[in-house]
Amino acid sequence: MAPPDTLELARTAGVSVVTQPSFIYERGDTYLQEVESRDRPWLYRCRAFLDAGIKLAAGTDAPFGDPDPWRSMKAAVERRSRSGTVLGSEEALTPEQALALFTCPASDPGGDSRKIELGERADLCLLNQPWKRVRETLSKSLVRATICNGKIIYG
Repeated sequence: MAPPDTLELARTAGVSVVTQPSFIYERGDTYLQEVESRDRPWLYRCRAFLDAGIKLAAGTDAPFGDPDPWRSMKAAVERRSRSGTVLGSEEALTPEQALALFTCPASDPGGDSRKIELGERADLCLLNQPWKRVRETLSKSLVRATICNGKIIYG
């Protein structure tokens, strides 16, 4: 949870936040039962960090959570639990912002997305549809191949 007073503290401290938006999907229905309604808006915030100028990145929390980054991106955009209940709609990101959560260097969470450069080993996700279509579904089913450190790890 990150109530409003923590945003200024995090911003002035210059910290980066790494969150797991997939928890909204995976555990949201439990949160609806166990977290007080006054505290729910502060769960796994995204937009508020970006709006406050705080660097934001995401992970999947694998092996404790689903390792699918596409599910996590979809959760950051839709903010829906498994049952379809929306939690914290004001924290929703655009698909491009959700993708950026996973494309920054591990050494600079929330920093600029990595770029493919001549002479560098590639980290690349090849999609079988144009981004215009992928951004509407954010599904791993649209991934053709994944290359990490120059090696094909999927596809």
